Amino acid sequence: MKTEILHGYVIKITPYSDYDAILMLFTQEMGGISVFAKGLRSSRKRFQGSIDRFLYNEFEVLLKDRDKLSILKSSKIINAFFNIKNESQKLIFAEHLIELYNNLLTQFTSNNFIYFNSMLRYINNAKKINYSSLLVLRFNTLKIAGIMPRVDNIDDKLFSTNQFIFFNSEVESNMIKLTINQVEFLIGFQQENQKILSFEFNEEEKRSFGKLFSTLYYSISNKKLLTIPLLMQFFEKTI
Repeated sequence: MKTEILHGYVIKITPYSDYDAILMLFTQEMGGISVFAKGLRSSRKRFQGSIDRFLYNEFEVLLKDRDKLSILKSSKIINAFFNIKNESQKLIFAEHLIELYNNLLTQFTSNNFIYFNSMLRYINNAKKINYSSLLVLRFNTLKIAGIMPRVDNIDDKLFSTNQFIFFNSEVESNMIKLTINQVEFLIGFQQENQKILSFEFNEEEKRSFGKLFSTLYYSISNKKLLTIPLLMQFFEKTI
């Protein structure tokens, strides 16, 4: 057993008794690690109000063997991300980020921590959070989960003769309809063009994006390879 200083976030809190809890930490040094927080609700001095989501903390952890739960000895806040806590829209956005990680990632790795940390900082510091920002977050999280967006072989004639692009799905019998505006956003995302953050979408476009994400999440959760064939290949499994 040895004591390590780790830096990161509390991702999940599971009550263990009236005073104790099991925490899932997402750390820069070790990725995801479960720890036992004894006296969490009774010891304010050791944890200093740091056991909450969206707080970047320094954790003192007593590491144990793999088959035993490590112990959280103390914790203190390094960055409180006050804007996330004080602005409802940013709080919802940050909650969505954690939800995506919990649903898509089988394990929290130290490499994934870099993106998670940068996204929380972006949410906290951004002047405005819009729907395009949410899309970028979702697509980037899919990339981390092993789904790489790719748009190939765009045919201008297709756009001039048909106002919609249809993606077929192996999971759902219905077709997923995307407009030219949406496809241009996807191309911009692939090219890492910052202009996509200014894209605007109507309610029908938002619904079709939602259907696309639901299909992809379902596919990942069932460990199926999802292919969406048309004149282009949009998503391809990379791991």
